[in-house]
Amino acid sequence: MAAVDRVPEERHEAVDKIAGRIVYITEFIQGLNTLLNDAQERRSMHARENVAPNRDVGKGRKEDLDNKVEDLRRQLEQERQDRELLHHHLDEAKQQLELQKQARIQAEKERDQLQHQLENLRAEVQRLKNVKRFSSQAFINKRLSEQLDSRIHRRGSFTEDAAAMKIQAVFRGCRLRRALSDLDKVFKGQMAGKKMLKRRNAVLWELLKTERTYVLQLQTVVKEFFAPLSRPTGPRLLTPDEVRQIFANVNMVLKVNETLLSDLEERMGEWPFAQLGKSMLNIAPFLKTYTDYVNNYNRALTTLTQAKKRRDFATFLKQKEARHCGGLDLVSYLITPVQRIPRYRLLLEDLVKNTPPEHGDFVNIVDSLEAIKQIADFVNERKREAENLMKVVEVKTNLIGYDKNLVEPHRHYVREGIVTHVKRLNIKERYLFLFNDILIVSIRSRSGYHCKEVIEMMDVNRVAMAPEQGATSHAFEIVCLGDERFLFAASSDEERDLWVQCIQECSDMTQRKESSRKEAGEVSARYLENPRPISRRSVSPRSLSPR
Repeated sequence: MAAVDRVPEERHEAVDKIAGRIVYITEFIQGLNTLLNDAQERRSMHARENVAPNRDVGKGRKEDLDNKVEDLRRQLEQERQDRELLHHHLDEAKQQLELQKQARIQAEKERDQLQHQLENLRAEVQRLKNVKRFSSQAFINKRLSEQLDSRIHRRGSFTEDAAAMKIQAVFRGCRLRRALSDLDKVFKGQMAGKKMLKRRNAVLWELLKTERTYVLQLQTVVKEFFAPLSRPTGPRLLTPDEVRQIFANVNMVLKVNETLLSDLEERMGEWPFAQLGKSMLNIAPFLKTYTDYVNNYNRALTTLTQAKKRRDFATFLKQKEARHCGGLDLVSYLITPVQRIPRYRLLLEDLVKNTPPEHGDFVNIVDSLEAIKQIADFVNERKREAENLMKVVEVKTNLIGYDKNLVEPHRHYVREGIVTHVKRLNIKERYLFLFNDILIVSIRSRSGYHCKEVIEMMDVNRVAMAPEQGATSHAFEIVCLGDERFLFAASSDEERDLWVQCIQECSDMTQRKESSRKEAGEVSARYLENPRPISRRSVSPRSLSPR
């Protein structure tokens, strides 16, 4: 620090010398300018008075004066260049002084930080002295503390960092040896147990590493794509609906995984006592936020494909992908949340296989795996429902002549296909749409599908294969109430069997639901006609409490 303080003093002396030299040169130049002006005035005076007794002598004096003027000009130019050079050196000296000042400030900050680390280290040493499991190492702690104090007083504050690192290494080694000894007891010290422990550690670090990469990808999507495109000010490359369709609730998904990553890193900081099963178990209920994102993924791809056809958005997308996506495109980033929950499931299954039941984290891992499986089934089920609803909406958009509302909460799409409708020796091509409660018979055209007939599943009595009649093969018959019959022919036996099976299952399910509904209605009606009084003995606080 003393050397750092001497440098500014030497710099100040150099600056003072340079400034004095500049003043001297400036005065000298002014004197030369005065002499030059006097010479020119005398020459002008002699020219006006026309005093030239000897022409040759006057010519020689004129040449001498011209030479002197030229020498003075050269000296003046040289002095001007010297003055510019001195100014340049002065600027450099000022810059070096400023750098030295900043270096001194930075050195003071580092010294303060080291002193703060030293105080924290002393507090950590004192805390470890009070821990019971380190009581056997009390003399080591005391010895290290004494060595640290002696080094600090002997060498100064710049040896604090090395002493702190050494003490931390000693205590870290003690904890690690104790932890490995405990883990060796859990894994029974056998070769197979050691391989299991090695594999378990690899899975834990893979979970943390992949979570970091995944969060970085989500942050890139939100910061570089979602935020600029959602900004109300500036050029609007996408409409608000398009932004919502492409990105869905990616910002909420990011917040959930940032919380998970923070918890995982905190627990991995306790290595080798890290127990990540608790982190996964705590975050599992919040993973249901993935449902909306997964349901929206197919629509996001369609909207993004359409938006790429606009030149301004395509240019924006290309620039952002080149700068921030590492050779990938936005679609590769958007699919990562769809793949993440299945990846959690695989990692946890591998972790369960390589964790013995005696381990303290085994129960948490098993519970978190079960929770992740339920979340995965929940998300997949909601995805199927969303896709089915989108299919019903698509059929409604293309269907012509159906006056009722096709989109109902209880209705879901089953299948569709081309068949041949046989009616009174007339054979015509028809297109069937099968839902869980109705079968729509339509005619396909360029403008869409024209509805011709609607068969209610409640009215279906029987569905069976029909015998071949002339040129009709692969036929099946639907018999409804009132002995109304519909004869259709499929393209193959497999297609016919599939139609028969699906129609029969939809009919049976619809009729069972209707039968249950009627029975419930009859029970309610009988109760309303003859209600039974409720005795006070049959009512208890537990029976009234919500479950």
